[in-house]
Amino acid sequence: MIKTQTTYRPVEMDNRLKLVLQCFFAEFFGTAMVLFTGCMGALETKLFDNSHFQYSLNMALMVMVAVQCFGHVSGGHINPAVTLAGWICGVVKTYMIAAYFLGQILGSVVGFGLLKLIVSTDNGFCMTLPGNNISTGQAFVIEFVISCILIAVCCATWDDKNAKYQDSLALRLGLTVGTLLFSAGNLSGGSMSPARSFGPALWSLDFNHHWIYWVAPMAASLFTSVIYKITFMSRHQTPSHVSIDVVD
Repeated sequence: MIKTQTTYRPVEMDNRLKLVLQCFFAEFFGTAMVLFTGCMGALETKLFDNSHFQYSLNMALMVMVAVQCFGHVSGGHINPAVTLAGWICGVVKTYMIAAYFLGQILGSVVGFGLLKLIVSTDNGFCMTLPGNNISTGQAFVIEFVISCILIAVCCATWDDKNAKYQDSLALRLGLTVGTLLFSAGNLSGGSMSPARSFGPALWSLDFNHHWIYWVAPMAASLFTSVIYKITFMSRHQTPSHVSIDVVD
């Protein structure tokens, strides 16, 4: 038995390292795709007038694409708030959290940076900020509530009772993001994700009101996931049955 343990321990470590790297790169590329192409949808030219509807729909479809591409690898979180909820609900192991967060934040910086390298944009472009006549407190509450809704959807998809309804997961998550953006984008910015807000803020070197887009989504994630887990989630949660996150 001692020989068997000695033989398989390096294999287990190699598998764990491989999983960490896979999830890191999946979250990196997924977040970079959303920031690059999603913010590209907010550009305006002399020949094309943009609108809030077009931007929201474009961002929703890009979330759908990212989840479709990487959902089977890392769960396609592309959002630290979603990863925090996944850890609380037991579908993300503690040793994986750093890989998720780092991939998401770096993906945001690189994805938006690539867009700025290719296309000339004004300072402050694609930043999430409170709208006109919206106070800091109002923006915080709006971001908190819409993030709660997003996390509730994620928690529901992780529930064993919902495990067989995963075929249209990417579409449903994309439409959820789009719906919330339609509602809140012109009011609070509709971020729901620290990673969504960090890249544009860093490249613009403008962190005014930026704390809202960290505190509100993360607090909403903690609040909603704990309540959902205690109140609604199946008692015998098995992450391997849920396709949104296959972390073991």
